[in-house]
Amino acid sequence: MNKISAIINTYNEEKNITSCLRSIKWVDEIVVVDMDSTDNTIQYVKKYTNKIYYQKHSGYVESARNFAIKHTTGNWILVIDADEEVRGHSNQIIKNLVDSINYDGYLFPRRNYLDNKIYLKHGYFYPDYQLRLFRNTKKIKYSGMIHEQPKMNNNRIKIVNDVIIYHNSSHSKYNSFVSILRFFPYIKVEGEIIANSKISTANILLDAIIEPLRHFYRSFIKLKGYKEGYIGFRAALLYGLYKGLTKHYACLLRNKLLK
Repeated sequence: MNKISAIINTYNEEKNITSCLRSIKWVDEIVVVDMDSTDNTIQYVKKYTNKIYYQKHSGYVESARNFAIKHTTGNWILVIDADEEVRGHSNQIIKNLVDSINYDGYLFPRRNYLDNKIYLKHGYFYPDYQLRLFRNTKKIKYSGMIHEQPKMNNNRIKIVNDVIIYHNSSHSKYNSFVSILRFFPYIKVEGEIIANSKISTANILLDAIIEPLRHFYRSFIKLKGYKEGYIGFRAALLYGLYKGLTKHYACLLRNKLLK
């Protein structure tokens, strides 16, 4: 019988973690890696699991997910963020999926909510497929880069639209223009990676100019974000600004204008 291990990384998630844990309490094992929470997150986590580990907060979760996977005992991994849930009959669907011998991983759509009712339905933001269920072969891991998904043979991955990841609005980067501030930790981390890469400064600067326009066009026009009117426009613009600012930050680091 296949055993499912859920992994969650937490950082000051006392407002979200109970809903998240409640939605996955049916799994065989829950492994939590906390990254320097200073609120009551861990107190809530202890009600659902005693497999709690700690890692220094780095600004992104990929390395912490690898750390969590090392402490799992299941032969399948379910990845979920502390501000996410799976609902309805997802538990039974997932239990059926892991019995298949034809696939090693499954992509689920994710709803990105702007408030308690409204979520983005077009552009980059839906279906926003996430590789969140995969066979625990010990060879599959996150690259350590921000926003990277595990590398797997695409022929062994299947899209399953019946399991939806509900990403609540508590950390939304698209519910107002002020929300762009939530991108800043990612801009810093990604900018440092780019600044230390072999990409030429000229190409980084060119991307800083082109990428905001390219991403806005793809999300708002090509992927039909315009169907959502103002909120689709705002989301596409914010994402484009984020990508452009990341490259600007990398240029500043390259030119030693920032320490």
